[in-house]
Amino acid sequence: MCVGQLHNTHHAADKVLEAAKGSLADLQLEYLDLFLMHWPISGNKGPTVEPSIKETWQACIASAACQCASATFSWDSHARANLG
Repeated sequence: MCVGQLHNTHHAADKVLEAAKGSLADLQLEYLDLFLMHWPISGNKGPTVEPSIKETWQACIASAACQCASATFSWDSHARANLG
C-alpha cells in the first residue's frame, strides 16, 4: 500500500492535484492507494480556515491520482459537518 500526504501549504482545490502528482513523481508511481489530508488547517493565522476544509477535502476525494482519501485529524461532529 502506498500512501501520500497533503502538506498544509497545499490546502486549496487547485493545489491538491499538484501535490498528489508531486508525490507520484517522487515515488515513481502511477497512483496512490491512499492520500491523507494530514491536518485541517492551511497554516494561516486567525480564527478562520482559508481555504475551507471542505474545499480541500472535496479536491482530495475528486483526485484521480488516488484510490482513496482520508484525514488524520479527529473526526468530531464539527469536522463531519464541514466536510459534507
